[in-house]
Amino acid sequence: MLAADIMTTTVATIRPTARVEDALHELGERGITALPVVDDDGRLVGIVSEEDLLADDIVPDPRSTLRRDREAATDGPAAARRVADVMTRLVITARPNQDVARLVGTMLARGIHSVPIVMGTRVVGMLSRSDVVDALARSDERIAADVTGLLRGAGLEQCRCVVLGGSVRLAGGSAADLRLALALARTVAGVRSVMVHPAVSS
Repeated sequence: MLAADIMTTTVATIRPTARVEDALHELGERGITALPVVDDDGRLVGIVSEEDLLADDIVPDPRSTLRRDREAATDGPAAARRVADVMTRLVITARPNQDVARLVGTMLARGIHSVPIVMGTRVVGMLSRSDVVDALARSDERIAADVTGLLRGAGLEQCRCVVLGGSVRLAGGSAADLRLALALARTVAGVRSVMVHPAVSS
């Protein structure tokens, strides 16, 4: 799978000048773990995550504003924190054609939950761990329907597929047909493995 196959394409973003409270609201309302931060021209300049916001200390009184310094003076209202104050500026990004398996390895190694998918400096998608989980949880029937559709679209009606536990087994057609069928099947979201199996029947 490639990032483009399973990424979220309707991406919520936020400006660096937005309040921290606004970022918290967006994360809570949308049920997401991070927001790409973009400037007025739509260029990616950072990312603000749950971790960034939680690191901005919250005083015990829930009516208080968020602030990082617990020792800050309390003689009056605290200045509103901005996303620019807490966001991560060195952003790990990926391209739409990046392999999901490698991207997941990076996410796990770096302890991050979401990665902006970019073309140049523009955010075109967002890939989260939950997107990957959703893809892996797809039913065998949906996977088989997608694989069959790709095979038919490529003129490979002679190739047949069976899907068991996310593993695709292919049969039928010439060796060249099966090589192409293997490549196509590997692009389908939720596919764990692909192999040629002589016992597959229509």
